[in-house]
Amino acid sequence: MTKYNETELRVIQLASEALDHAFSRDWDKITATLVEINETGEMGLAMMAWCDYFARHAAGEMPTAGVPTVLTMFNVQTGELQSLEDSPAPPEVKWAARTITARVRMDRRAWTACLSELPEDDGRTVGLYVTTLLETVARTCQGLPEGYAVFHETGRLA
Repeated sequence: MTKYNETELRVIQLASEALDHAFSRDWDKITATLVEINETGEMGLAMMAWCDYFARHAAGEMPTAGVPTVLTMFNVQTGELQSLEDSPAPPEVKWAARTITARVRMDRRAWTACLSELPEDDGRTVGLYVTTLLETVARTCQGLPEGYAVFHETGRLA
């Protein structure tokens, strides 16, 4: 079991609060909470917590590390599932999907690669990507039932 220090415990609590605010789409509270998380220097831990929430929701339990995992994009206009490569989603949405996938797979190399894509000198872009990750987790978990990540052979959601 992982032991967290006081700051990390606070960040995990704030990440949970940010997700609650994202569920209600309260952008003033989301922004204030993200600023507080950012001040700790532990935004990566908050993003990890959101990805873990996503994984537990999608699978109905926390997936086992090392188990092959493929996440697909749901095209809301067509109702079709698409590969990440085929999706017309903007770059920040594709980044969020890659980041979630890396965490669900417990793939440290892929996780680190996703984080390294964030520009160190462009707070606006980082903010867009981080809030897109948070919003992706919230919208998916609100819109699909727990354990939804079970598919028919057709590739459509069961």
